[in-house]
Amino acid sequence: MPDTRCEMFSEFFEAIALILGVVVVMAILSWATILPSILFLLFIFYIRRFYLRTASSLKRLEAIRTLHTLLQGAFLETLSNKSF
Repeated sequence: MPDTRCEMFSEFFEAIALILGVVVVMAILSWATILPSILFLLFIFYIRRFYLRTASSLKRLEAIRTLHTLLQGAFLETLSNKSF
């Protein structure tokens, strides 16, 4: 597991370069791999976009739930306080 962001980005770009290298070699050796590779990349970008939208929606819902819990706790504490 990488310890720093620099190492993480380095490993990420190394993996991307490796994948692109494999795709280029496959395209040179067999032209029939170009279309499936392009379709696969389009599918991956669609999944990524879907995931990012879903993740942001979940963060928003979790923030609302946290706020609701805090407000409910404050309300119950106010109701239980009988020092009026």
